[in-house]
Amino acid sequence: MNDDGLHLVLVGDGPLHDEVKAKAQKFGIRNITFAGYIHFTKLPLYYSIADLFVHDSHNEPWGVSVQEAIACNLPVVASDRVGASYDMIINGKNGFSYKAGEINQLAERIKQALILDPIVLRKTNALILEKWNYSKTLENIIERV
Repeated sequence: MNDDGLHLVLVGDGPLHDEVKAKAQKFGIRNITFAGYIHFTKLPLYYSIADLFVHDSHNEPWGVSVQEAIACNLPVVASDRVGASYDMIINGKNGFSYKAGEINQLAERIKQALILDPIVLRKTNALILEKWNYSKTLENIIERV
């Protein structure tokens, strides 16, 4: 998707950084910023300027960034290998999950997420966060012990 109306900001760093940057250049993708590692205290700035949060992972047991994005009222698209996608994303309400590695499905989910109803999104995110906060977590632990 090389839409002039969209701009991709990649936050994070790792061993594939240079390879990803080279591929973006090879394919002529101009509307991309490689922000690199961002300290967690500065992440709210990035969430605040975003229209959508995508967590494309092949192995992420939880993914606290999904919860952070939801707390910032962003729609979220995450692969089925992100643990939080099962508990925090309600397809069609506050985002979508997709099968990891299926880039066509990812592209379609991104398009769908960008047009979600903002009122439904906010309500759904609020309901999700009510279930996933410290008080509720403590209640669940005590209940099960």
